[in-house]
Amino acid sequence: MPTIDNDIARLELLVQARAPSLAPNLGLASGVAGVVLMQARLYQLRPTAARRECIARLVADLVAHLPRQHLAPGLWTGLAGILYAFEFVRRVDPALLGDDGDDIAGFVLDMDAVLCQFMRNAPGDANYDLISGISGLGAYALMRTDRTAAQAIFQAAEHALGTAAERGHDSWTWKTAGKHIPGNGSGQQQPQQQQRDGRYDLGVAHGVAGVIGLLSLGLRVGLGSPDTGTMLRYAIDWLLAQENPPAAHSRFPSTLTAPAGSSRLGWCYGDLGIAMVLAAAAQALDDLRLDTYWQTLLEARLRQPDSSFVLDSPGLCHGKSGVVHLLAGLARRADLPAATALTARLRAELAHAPKEGDDGRGAGLLEGWAGVALALAEPDESTPLSARPWDLCLLAGG
Repeated sequence: MPTIDNDIARLELLVQARAPSLAPNLGLASGVAGVVLMQARLYQLRPTAARRECIARLVADLVAHLPRQHLAPGLWTGLAGILYAFEFVRRVDPALLGDDGDDIAGFVLDMDAVLCQFMRNAPGDANYDLISGISGLGAYALMRTDRTAAQAIFQAAEHALGTAAERGHDSWTWKTAGKHIPGNGSGQQQPQQQQRDGRYDLGVAHGVAGVIGLLSLGLRVGLGSPDTGTMLRYAIDWLLAQENPPAAHSRFPSTLTAPAGSSRLGWCYGDLGIAMVLAAAAQALDDLRLDTYWQTLLEARLRQPDSSFVLDSPGLCHGKSGVVHLLAGLARRADLPAATALTARLRAELAHAPKEGDDGRGAGLLEGWAGVALALAEPDESTPLSARPWDLCLLAGG
C-alpha cells in the first residue's frame, strides 16, 4: 500500500503542477473542473491541509473564470461538468467551497433552471450523448445534492431522450444527428468527438449504451418516472440485437457501420463499457438473465488476445486506467477470473507512469493524469451508489 500511495502522490503533484495552465479551460474532461473532482476525491479518501488548500485555489479559479466563459451545456465539455464538480465538493465537505459557498449554491440553482429549459426546448434531433448531450445532463442530476432539483433535471433529460428516440415495436434507439460535436474545450478534437454522419452509435460516451447506463442509475436512485423502466428495457433490447457473431474479438461494434468485432477494450466503446451499463441495468431491473449475460460477455472479451484491447494510453476514456477502474467495480459484483491478471498487469504499468520524458499528456480527468490518479486511488471495498461516488460522470457509480 505505501508504494501505491507514493505513486498517487507523485501523480497528484504532477497534476497540481500543470493545473495553472488549464484555465481558461474549465471543463470536466480536460480542464479545471476535472482536477477539482480529483482533488476532492483524494481529500475524501485521506484529508490533508495541503489538499484542502489546493481545492480552495481551484474552486477560486473556477469562480473567477466562469463569468468570462461562454459555455455549452454538456457534462464533459461544458457547464454541467463544472456544476457536477461543485456538487461533488459539496458532498465531500461544503466548507471546501470556502467563502464562495453561498454564491456557488445560488449559481448552481440558477443553472439548473437553465439546463431544464434547454432540455424542454431541445429538438428531436438534439445531441443525446453522455459527453456533450442530453444523457450527460441527466448524469449531472445523479450528483445533485438537492433531491427536488435532481428529479427535475433527470426527468427533463428522460423526456428529451424519449422525444429523440426512434421507436420500434419493442425497441428504442437513438441516432447521431450528423452535427458537429463540441470538443473538450482545449481547442482540439478528441478522436471520438469528430463530426459523425448520422450513425447508430453503441458506445457509452456517444451512444445507446450511455442512455442505458443513465436510465439504470436513475431508476436505482428513484429519480425516474413511471416510464423509466420501460424505456430502459426497450433500449436494452435494441442494443442486444446488434451483437456480433461469437467468433468476433468484441461482441459489440462501436457503431453499426464499424467492422464487426473491431471495438477496443475501453470505457467509451466496446464490450467493457457495455458490460458496465448492463450490470447496472440488471441490478436496477432485478434481472438475473441480464446479470448472467454481462458476466459472460465480459469474460469472453477478456479472453481475447491482448492486441485486440488496443490499450495505447493511460487515460480513463479508452486507456489502461479506465479498464482498471471499471474492472474493479465489476469484480465487486461478480466473480471475474479473467479480470484478475489483466488488472494486476495494468495497475503495475500505471504505477510507473508517466515515463521519463512523457510530458505531452495533460492533467485532465478523461484522458490525462488526474483520471489515472483516481483509478489508482480507489479502495477495494464497494462504494454504495447512495454515497454518490465521483465516477457517476462515467455512469460507473455503485
